[in-house]
Amino acid sequence: MKAINAIRMGGMEVLPLIEGGKGISISNGISSGNWAFTGGVGTFSAVNADSYDAGGQRIPQVYHGRTRRERHEELVAYSVRGAVAQARQAYEMAGLKPSDINVLELYDAFTINTILFLEDLGFCEKGEGGPFVSGGRIAPGGSPGGSLPVNTNGGGLSYCHPGMYGLFLLIEAVRQLRGECGARQVPEAETAIAHGNGGVLSSQSTVILGSSATV
Repeated sequence: MKAINAIRMGGMEVLPLIEGGKGISISNGISSGNWAFTGGVGTFSAVNADSYDAGGQRIPQVYHGRTRRERHEELVAYSVRGAVAQARQAYEMAGLKPSDINVLELYDAFTINTILFLEDLGFCEKGEGGPFVSGGRIAPGGSPGGSLPVNTNGGGLSYCHPGMYGLFLLIEAVRQLRGECGARQVPEAETAIAHGNGGVLSSQSTVILGSSATV
C-alpha cells in the first residue's frame, strides 16, 4: 500500500482518512495512534444475510412502532438476534464454543456494548453481563483475575477511534495470535473473536480467528 500523503488544514499537517458511510475524517498523527503511524487505511461494508432474498433483491426492514423510541427498540431487538445468529454460525464454522476462545476483541463504541456482546456471544447468560465482568475477569492477559482477556489493546477509548474502529479489532486479534503484543500479550493465545457492530447496533459481524496450531 502506498503511504498516504499529508495535507495542510488549519496550519497543521494531517492525514486524510476516507471511510465508507462516515465521510472524511482527519488525524494529526497523535490521536489515531498506530493508524497514523503506519499510514494505513481500511474499510468494510456488509449487511445481514437476511437483508436480501435468494435472487439478490433487498428485503426491506419494516418498523411496526409508531414512535422513535418504539422503532429503536425494534432495531435493538433485530440487532440482538443478528449478533446471536452471527455468533452461532461462527462457532459452527470454526468447530468451537465460547470456552475455546482465548481472546476477545469487541467494538466498544459505548461502555454497555462490551457487556451486551459478551452475553450475545455466549460467554454468559442474557442479563448477567454485569456480574460476569466484576472482579477484573476481562482484564488483559497477565492481569490479576483476567481469565477472559477482552479488548487487549485498550479498546476504542484508550487505543484510538478514527471513526470506524472495527478494522483495529481484527488487527489486534491477529497480533495476539502471532504473539506480537509485548506486555499486553495473552499467554498461549491460539483463538480469538473479533465482533463489530454499527448503525446504532442495527448490524453485527463476528469472525473467529486461529493460529496455525488450530488449523
